[in-house]
Amino acid sequence: MIVLFFLIRFSGQGVLTMSSRNMIMMWFDKNRGKANAFTSVALSFGFSSAPLWLNELVEGEGWQRTWQWMAAALLFFSLVVFQLYRNRPEDHGLAVDGGSRASKEKAPEVKRPFLRLNKPFTLEEAKQTRAFWMYGLLLAFHSFFITGLTFHVVSIFESSGYEKQVAISLFLPASVISVCCSTLFNFLSDYLRLKGFLFAKTGGGLLASIGLFYLDSSWGVVALTIGIGIMGGFFAVLNSVTWPRFFGRAHLGAITGKVTSFLVLGSALAPSAYAYGYSQLGSYRYLGLLAMAYLLFILAGSIRANNPQQSAS
Repeated sequence: MIVLFFLIRFSGQGVLTMSSRNMIMMWFDKNRGKANAFTSVALSFGFSSAPLWLNELVEGEGWQRTWQWMAAALLFFSLVVFQLYRNRPEDHGLAVDGGSRASKEKAPEVKRPFLRLNKPFTLEEAKQTRAFWMYGLLLAFHSFFITGLTFHVVSIFESSGYEKQVAISLFLPASVISVCCSTLFNFLSDYLRLKGFLFAKTGGGLLASIGLFYLDSSWGVVALTIGIGIMGGFFAVLNSVTWPRFFGRAHLGAITGKVTSFLVLGSALAPSAYAYGYSQLGSYRYLGLLAMAYLLFILAGSIRANNPQQSAS
């Protein structure tokens, strides 16, 4: 079971999400955010609504049959990927954003300072930039916070005096907020700098952390719901658009692979960290304080987390 669970984490949350996201980023540049908007709807809604329909499946079919249904779904989508997946447009004589390579080479270049790529970064070069660490650590926080919340959501709400149904119902409005944010700001990411998105996601994290700390109040539930919705929406933008815009496509796999290791580590540690915090402190609310301190550090460090292409000009 340990080996199989490792393979699920490695191939599912690790390789599968990274390779599918990178493939889309390989095919688009000036329309990268617009393309990502469509996939982010499924991503945001899937992550946010999964506890709802998984709970319904488990209660209606049992946990064993639920695993079987999930295996059947994975087999179906594996066949779809085998038929449709293509790595890079250059492998098929095509250009980024569509059209042939020959026609794109003749077309005049459109100057957009916040998107123009002057230098492709290697992984080692990317790791020397402040932007790599600030964006990466914020995304890792998202993975940690959401995974821990999802694993312990019933216990978290029961410890604050709520019933199970209240805990599960948190994810539906959060998924709506997440989908709306991801759709809107993916489109806007083609025209705006990403630092504002970084601050907005940090703000959503702070709101969610405050909500967790004051969860015994009704407004705390609202703050937590809105906060995780905002976090989920901006996660879909920043985890996709940031890396090719900042560091280019040449070493995109190595760079996003490193970032994905942050996310997988955060999600792997979260369930145990939440459980340990509750058993030692007697409440989950203190995790909200730790989360706020971490996000304030990210906020301070991100003030100078500019696009590395500016220094490569």
